[in-house]
Amino acid sequence: MNQATVVTIVTKYEQLGKNPSDIAIDWHQRKLHPNFFATLGFKDECGASCPIDLYKPLACNYNAQKQDIETTMIKQVVRADVDIISADPFAYYEMKDIRNTTEDSFWEKSLRNFHVCTSKNQGVKTLSITKTGCLKTVDPNKPSQTHVPILMKDCLPSFKFANRNAYGPWTCGLVQAGDFDATGVQLKVDGEQLHEHCRYHYLQIDQEKQRPCPDRVTTVTAKPNVTI
Repeated sequence: MNQATVVTIVTKYEQLGKNPSDIAIDWHQRKLHPNFFATLGFKDECGASCPIDLYKPLACNYNAQKQDIETTMIKQVVRADVDIISADPFAYYEMKDIRNTTEDSFWEKSLRNFHVCTSKNQGVKTLSITKTGCLKTVDPNKPSQTHVPILMKDCLPSFKFANRNAYGPWTCGLVQAGDFDATGVQLKVDGEQLHEHCRYHYLQIDQEKQRPCPDRVTTVTAKPNVTI
């Protein structure tokens, strides 16, 4: 995980080291020369946690009156103690028409449309987490300094991410049979594990007997032949 912050360095022109033209060429190419800090007489205390190739130049201004140079750049701090985790949540479905009958007799009706209710995840899907369990929400497209838990007081309470707060209210409507087959069967692969949610359908693993899908997410090894 990289944490971004803006850094400004002010250096007296007379303090510049040798060959400042070398760092100027790299600066115009939107990168820092390996001798950038030495040339400016600046010591980067961040050390190995801030690789110089991750710096991004923003602005360079020369003040003729003060005879100094001000350089501004984005510094990327590599946070080995922080990971970004993302959820790929399932949606939940419920059929009103099936409540007063058995599933077998329901499917024998060959209905073209089903009255289906859906509840989808509306909670946090991407988080930054420290090795000590400190959580903060993250914009997956633009992770920035404010998303990274720097101090423990920055942590968000864990109840914000509980399942009871994650799913929205049920919404109901008519769904064509073919469309429900496409959306109602949900399969997600994680390494060698297959997570599935296929309520109102039938599941068969390898040569086992076909059985109704349970009303919950189940996990099997991804290697067997799974038929739904």
